[in-house]
Amino acid sequence: MSILPGLVYANSLIMWHTLERNYEMIDGIADSYGQQTADTINTIALTPEQSVANIIYAAAANINPDILLLPADQLNFRTSMRVSNLPLDLNDIDINAFPNIDFNALPITFTQGHFLLFYYNKKLVPKAPETWAELAEIARQENKPVVASRITIPYWLNPLLNELDYFSAPKAQQGEILIRAIMQTKQAINDNIIDARCISVDCVQERFESGQIPFAIDGDWSFHYYRQLFGDDLGIATLPRWSTKEVRSMRIPYLLLFGKIDDKERALAALKFVDYMRSRAIQQRIYTDYSLRPSVNLAEPAGLQPKSAHFLAVIGRDHTYLPPETVNVSILWELARTVLEDYLHDRITDAELRAIINSKTLVENTNDER
Repeated sequence: MSILPGLVYANSLIMWHTLERNYEMIDGIADSYGQQTADTINTIALTPEQSVANIIYAAAANINPDILLLPADQLNFRTSMRVSNLPLDLNDIDINAFPNIDFNALPITFTQGHFLLFYYNKKLVPKAPETWAELAEIARQENKPVVASRITIPYWLNPLLNELDYFSAPKAQQGEILIRAIMQTKQAINDNIIDARCISVDCVQERFESGQIPFAIDGDWSFHYYRQLFGDDLGIATLPRWSTKEVRSMRIPYLLLFGKIDDKERALAALKFVDYMRSRAIQQRIYTDYSLRPSVNLAEPAGLQPKSAHFLAVIGRDHTYLPPETVNVSILWELARTVLEDYLHDRITDAELRAIINSKTLVENTNDER
């Protein structure tokens, strides 16, 4: 089937993505596109924790996928990843052939943003606690950890950083706020709320899914997965507060990017698949079936079910925030990554944590002044 003038549409493309919990959604989109175009879209799911390193290492070895679907907070490493907003120079693209792409708003978004939620098992608890103090009391009564959370991933720090006003603070104060956030996270371990030995994705899933732990902090990307497991027994809520201030999660858009593609026909084929992913039919599917926030404006389906899916949309709209453009979130995550796991596992002391963070932020501030 030819869908571009003069182009015989038969390619085999490779796409890497980090939506591991929604791999069946991505595979379904790829399969439906292949049925329409005779193209083959090979999808590979990367774990979020290792995606940046794996893509950089692959690029250094001249291994490049055609398309990448990545969260926007990883874009600081785009040069090392060898990814670009478009596979061709804009002058070489007939923009009328790609009606679903806004070439004035690059990079191309796939979803408006992903964020953290508080999940709970209604079979075990009637409602979600509103504060970490309540969680500490529940953990004391149960005499065991009650929250499953992948807290060694720096992104999981973002609600606490926002509550501590990290993003509005002068740059000279941000290092100290990051230290406070990491120390406060460890307090949840010391209070026996979170089990420091169970922070991998597999362990978190096993404990929460099996009913060993009643609560989980996870992303909206896991809603469809948990909904299939728990049905109406799945509860969702905004994140618990540390103080009187509402806790909001950072909302990170997912972007469609391109690897280095030397062949023009292949580049146009990759762009056409991205255009398909942005079509209203696909965007409606990811919203209705997976409760992910689409990149295009859609009317909410009448009686969106279940009710928790509607509540999820409300949380994403009203109880999240976008990182300010003045903050390089990628650098922030890498800075936290250098110390977070070691500190939470007692491999470095409070003093060593402070010394490492202060030395690195001092270098950054000095570089900014030059």
